[in-house]
Amino acid sequence: MVDPNTLTNGDYSINFTPAIIVFAIIGGIISMLVSFLIEGITLSMWFRHLEAPISTLGDKVATGINVVFKTLSSF
Repeated sequence: MVDPNTLTNGDYSINFTPAIIVFAIIGGIISMLVSFLIEGITLSMWFRHLEAPISTLGDKVATGINVVFKTLSSF
């Protein structure tokens, strides 16, 4: 259905404020989850370095990723 006022004054603007708020909340939640994953991997790498400082960077990264994703799957 067409609003007669739109036809007379040509104002086709739509208020997108609720959609912007919802997308901002969803984006904030996703960025927090990603930052928690990155922090968990970094901390696991650091603890792996303290445990075995001679191990390679790839081994440390693999250990960090395994620790983070194994604990997420146990939830």
